[in-house]
Amino acid sequence: MVSSTVRFLGDDVIIIDMGRRMRVLGTTVVGGRGSARYVIMGRVRGYVEDFTLYATALASSTGAPPGTPVFLTAADLRRSYVRSSCELDGISVEVHATFGLSGMACLGEEDRGRVGAGTVNVLVITSARMSWMGMLDALRSISEAKGALSVLSG
Repeated sequence: MVSSTVRFLGDDVIIIDMGRRMRVLGTTVVGGRGSARYVIMGRVRGYVEDFTLYATALASSTGAPPGTPVFLTAADLRRSYVRSSCELDGISVEVHATFGLSGMACLGEEDRGRVGAGTVNVLVITSARMSWMGMLDALRSISEAKGALSVLSG
């Protein structure tokens, strides 16, 4: 069974400890391919000129090792973060996500009380042994779901 530990550092950082190093593939700012034990979700509150430098510094400030995957969003992490898990036929899956689909979901976007597309970050942890091609196919499916969610939200 997959079971990670989640820790909030204030209002702007979530550290997800997967319990051991696992293969990773994703659309994170840094650390999107390789292996990692930790994943960070961070809130950006202002203009960032170099997202790679920002994400690397954020990971370092938490004590996470170099290359730790970092997701970034302008969304309020306390309101937008969700976690869910299930197990079927001996395979467990755990999903961590932030959904910035309303208000100040994007930097520079005015809060007009409307729902609109913004940042959707999704981390899926599974006990299934997957090839890189299998992981790529799963990433494609997640990206399609993110796109559909953005379209459906307005």
